Amino acid sequence: MLLSRFFTRDKIYAFLIHLGISLVIFFVLLYLIVLHWYPVPLFHTDGGWEGIRLIAAVDIVLGPLLTLIVYRKNKPHIKLDMSLIAAIQFGALVSGIWVVYGEHPVLITFTGDRLHPIPAYQVIEAGIDLDTLDQYGTNNPPIAFVDVPEDLTAYSELVQKSRRERRPIYLVGELFQPISEKNIDRILKHAIDMDSYLADRPEDRKIFDDFLRQYNDDTKHFIYLELRSRFQWLVGVLDLRNYHLIEVLDILPPSMTQKVIKIKIPKSQPGSGGEVSAQTPVEKPQLE
Repeated sequence: MLLSRFFTRDKIYAFLIHLGISLVIFFVLLYLIVLHWYPVPLFHTDGGWEGIRLIAAVDIVLGPLLTLIVYRKNKPHIKLDMSLIAAIQFGALVSGIWVVYGEHPVLITFTGDRLHPIPAYQVIEAGIDLDTLDQYGTNNPPIAFVDVPEDLTAYSELVQKSRRERRPIYLVGELFQPISEKNIDRILKHAIDMDSYLADRPEDRKIFDDFLRQYNDDTKHFIYLELRSRFQWLVGVLDLRNYHLIEVLDILPPSMTQKVIKIKIPKSQPGSGGEVSAQTPVEKPQLE
């Protein structure tokens, strides 16, 4: 009886109207999140689902729920109440959009020996203009090579400067370069030989084999690199034909499993010589 008195036809009607409007807004934002702000393969690794949940909470749940609780036909000051609900929902939605947009990856940097997806707010805080990022490629997001000094003395000085300025090396914009033949060899040196690495890791091998089948084993242009996403360490797949990150494999990289492996440079890459007798270090320096 009490429920029937609370959930009146007018109240449910107002709730459904509010919910319908909220759903339209949500699907517009869903389109932006999935296809533009958090594109595959970074959607799962860098906060795509978290962004959707946040927007859903403030858009689909908050506003319509307040309407369901507050609305009553012929209630005094009902217009004021509904205006306050709209203002609360609008403020929460704008804040949610701001957070989701600021957290979305706008750039990937290759720094030292790994890939780093960089969210928009970090790029802005580092003083880098978002409108200049297209110089590093047309992919979404583009990938920039960070020209970290190979000389130990120069590298040490860079680390000290990074600490003084409280700016990670992967955000030192002065060192950014588009990936090209001039620096690709320095990236190839850190490519993971997946066959060697996964020889005694059957579960990860299955993940890798499933990935290969998606491309009908036409993977001779792919290299596999350590990727430090927002929440975990994974293996990123880079296509050497267009320097595009095509996939992120749910496999821990060698640095996280403490396994030493040989590095293999794809023979199809100009200037490469197949396998080299280098090894992936067991412990890698943290590039701050």
